[in-house]
Amino acid sequence: MKVALKELLRRPTRFLAAGGALTLIVVLLLVLGGLLDGLLNGSTGAYRAQSASVFVFSSGSRNSLPRSVITAEQQRAIAGVPGVHETSGLGVALVAAHVPGRTEAANTAVFGYEAANRSVPAPPAVGQAYADRSLARDGVELGTTIQLGNARTPVTVIGWVEDTNYSLSGGVWVQPQTWREILAQNFPDQELPSGAFQLALVTPQPGSRRRRSRPGSSGRSRG
Repeated sequence: MKVALKELLRRPTRFLAAGGALTLIVVLLLVLGGLLDGLLNGSTGAYRAQSASVFVFSSGSRNSLPRSVITAEQQRAIAGVPGVHETSGLGVALVAAHVPGRTEAANTAVFGYEAANRSVPAPPAVGQAYADRSLARDGVELGTTIQLGNARTPVTVIGWVEDTNYSLSGGVWVQPQTWREILAQNFPDQELPSGAFQLALVTPQPGSRRRRSRPGSSGRSRG
């Protein structure tokens, strides 16, 4: 080690190329690490916001929220499983939000939800929404009425929430009836059966064992 240090001090120019290459590699790793963290946080905030510890997707959905469908009957069956404390439904619609005074639409993930979670209060009234604070850079303010999708479905923002984005789109949280209206008006081919959601959020009873899967659905646990 002493010999190497002496050689480095004696002829430093011999090591400039190697030192520069190592420095560049370190910088690239730091940049890529930050980029990956940003992509992950911007895609999974809605999941991390949930208070439930078990997510149930329909079979065949490959744990993809937009592809999943949990019917009202299936949700009642899940609620009746021993060890389940409570369940609630969650659905999403990926739509463009037209903000007054802005020429470019904002990418939003509109969630219809039944129960409060770690980041979002109980569902607001019909036609109202909580918006992720990241949408402020797109011109959204408290009291702003944004128009969602090609049908320009109006929703009024009444409060801010933090870190609830999904698929790199700003989270907009509405009650189930408003969410179903947005789906029906903008994606009539994707309209779900009455009472259906895309995801069942399950909170087990304290001390109960989690089940990995059930007939006709697939479960994924957090934590």
